Amino acid sequence: MVDGPSITIVDTDGGVDDVLAVRVAKALTNDSLLVTTVGGNVSAEQAAQTVRFMTDVPVHVGLNPPDWEPEARHGADGVHGAWDGVYRPPEPGDAVNLISKALVMPSSRIICLGPLTNLAAALRGIGGSSFVQTSQVFALGGTKGAPTGLRDTNRNADTSASAECSEIVSWVSMRDAAECSAVDVAQMKDSADYSWIEPFAVRTAQSWGWIDRFPVYDVAVVARALNFTSDLDELIYHAVA
Repeated sequence: MVDGPSITIVDTDGGVDDVLAVRVAKALTNDSLLVTTVGGNVSAEQAAQTVRFMTDVPVHVGLNPPDWEPEARHGADGVHGAWDGVYRPPEPGDAVNLISKALVMPSSRIICLGPLTNLAAALRGIGGSSFVQTSQVFALGGTKGAPTGLRDTNRNADTSASAECSEIVSWVSMRDAAECSAVDVAQMKDSADYSWIEPFAVRTAQSWGWIDRFPVYDVAVVARALNFTSDLDELIYHAVA
C-alpha cells in the first residue's frame, strides 16, 4: 500500500477533531490516504474502531504511549458515544512499519494528530533523523500564545517521543490552529453530527473565551500539510454529515 508515487498518512488518537480532520484529508487527497492510530484520547485499538466507523477509511493500529491512560474529555470512544460498538477488524500491517516506510519516501506526507509515539518508534526503526527523506511531517503542538491553562496533550502524553522527533516535525501551534479553523456554532448546529461534536465545541470555545465559534484544531494541521489555503470553515461544514 505504501509503494505508490505519493502517500499521506494521518496518525490519529481518535478524538472529535481527529475524525473531522480525517474526513477532510479524505476529501482533499487524490493520492493514497493511510490512517494509523496511537493512544491518546482513547487507546490505539479503540481509535481504530472509532475512526473506521466515523470515516469509512481503512485504519492500521499503532502504539499506546508508555504508561498511557485514556483522556476522558471525548468520552470512552473518543466521540462522545457516537461509535456504534460494532467491532471491525483493522487493516493488516503494523502502523509503525507504515510510517517508517513513509519517512524514507520523498513524496510522502505524515500528519500527526495525537502523541508522537508511533512517529518516534518509526524514526528509531529507520536509524534516526539522518535517514529521513520526506520533508513533510506535521504535528499539532505548542501552547505559546494560547489561553492560560490550555493543555498540550499531544506533547505531554509522550514527552520523550516529542523530543525525539523535534528535528523532523513542523509544529502547528494550538493558537495558529484555533485561529484558522474556527467555525460558526450556528451553522454546525444544523448538521446531524452536532450531537457528538457539541461537547467538544462547548469546551474548546470556552477555552478561548469565544461565544459563537469554536476551533477544530486538527483540521488546521491537515490543511497546512496539504497546502490548502482557502477558507477552512466551508471545508469543515462539508466534513459533517
